[in-house]
This record gives sequence, structure tokens and C-alpha cells, in this order.
Amino acid sequence: MYHILHDLHINAKPSQVFSMISTPRGLNKWWTLDAEGAPEKGERYRFFFAEGYDWAGIITKVEVEDYIEWEMIDCDEDWDGTIVGFEL
Repeated sequence: MYHILHDLHINAKPSQVFSMISTPRGLNKWWTLDAEGAPEKGERYRFFFAEGYDWAGIITKVEVEDYIEWEMIDCDEDWDGTIVGFEL
């Protein structure tokens, strides 16, 4: 299994960063064109990037202002089962 880790230093409050990585409104500002979901374990998120890229993931881990993680489930085959997460 491959792992990619990016370590970024962001000059903002954890609550602000968490909002940007966990809410549809925040995600739509920098990653998706349209997202739906709520930051709760087991919640299904929709990630719309473009035609043909209307994907979904299930939240597997979440702790407000600490971390969030999705497992991709409805996506291109090479992304199926991929874990995408953020730890603050």
C-alpha cells in the first residue's frame, strides 16, 4: 500500500482549518465543485469534481478540530478503497 503525506503549516485557528476540510462549503472553496455531507462518522460525502467525477466517500474517523478521514467508495476503480484524511 502506498502512502502520501503532506505536512503543511497553516497560520489559522484549528476550527477554521477543520471547517475548510470537513464541510461542503469549505471543500467547495478549494477542492470540489460541489460537495454534500456532514462531518460525522459513517456519513456519506459526495465529492463532485467534474462530469464523470461524481464520487463518494464514507467518513471512517472524525474528531472535530483534530482529524477527519474518508474511505472512497464510489469513484474511479484506482481510487476505490483509498483513504483520504487530514490530521490537525
